[in-house]
Amino acid sequence: MAITGVGSSFSYIYNTKTGKLFSKDGKEDEFIRYFNGDLSGEDSETLNGFDRGKRAQIKNMIELWRQGVFQGGLNLDSEEQEISGKIIDAATEEYYVNGQKAVTMYSGMMYTPREFPGLWEPQAYKTHESKGYDPADNSVHLAVGDIYDLWNGYRLKVEEVSVDVEKDGDGSPEEDERAALAARGLGALIAFSEGSTFSAWIPKESTPMLFDILRKLGVDTDKEFILNGTRCEVKDGRIREVNGNRSGAPNAIYEKVLKRYEDALLERLTKSL
Repeated sequence: MAITGVGSSFSYIYNTKTGKLFSKDGKEDEFIRYFNGDLSGEDSETLNGFDRGKRAQIKNMIELWRQGVFQGGLNLDSEEQEISGKIIDAATEEYYVNGQKAVTMYSGMMYTPREFPGLWEPQAYKTHESKGYDPADNSVHLAVGDIYDLWNGYRLKVEEVSVDVEKDGDGSPEEDERAALAARGLGALIAFSEGSTFSAWIPKESTPMLFDILRKLGVDTDKEFILNGTRCEVKDGRIREVNGNRSGAPNAIYEKVLKRYEDALLERLTKSL
């Protein structure tokens, strides 16, 4: 009998020090042995493609934690993290960490560093020409060299590959931390608007500060707006691409990956005829 399939749910405990997975009740099934490297997938009659995908997705999520891409419910004060999820359909899986929604994974929509480095590594910003607010299409350009005022002498400056915090005088540690979060958010927003990274990588905690910056520039975030040529909207409190795909990746990149996936699937089906 298969362990995993459409409609199935799961819950495990992951030890961040040992890198091992185990069940809440201490019982060990074949998936746990498979994940921990104690069992080969070829040696099992119960493991299937869903289990191979689940293993890969969990490992990918853990790697993103280690890279600091997102925390997604991770409790940094504990070495044991609860990872749970469910298989929605043949191409969609949802994952939770310590009861908090972490990410939705889409099988076949895997983005690799080799193919799309801009999704994973810091890239130089592409926009170097600053353009002020245009009310005709509710647009603005965020460019290298721009400086944005925050509060109490704090400001953000867009450098070639990052957004730096500048300040006059001494600020409190809390203000320093808040300004750093704003800088991280603005950097992610610019990269997203240039089609270089996921909209989901714009920190939720920094989004209100980004709204303040955009509104000071004249942008009306209550309706569609354009940043560096990308049509944006606010949904569920997050900045997203208008008519964007569910993966959160830039549409231009998503379409390339989708085409690659469809071509591979067509080739596989053709060979089976």
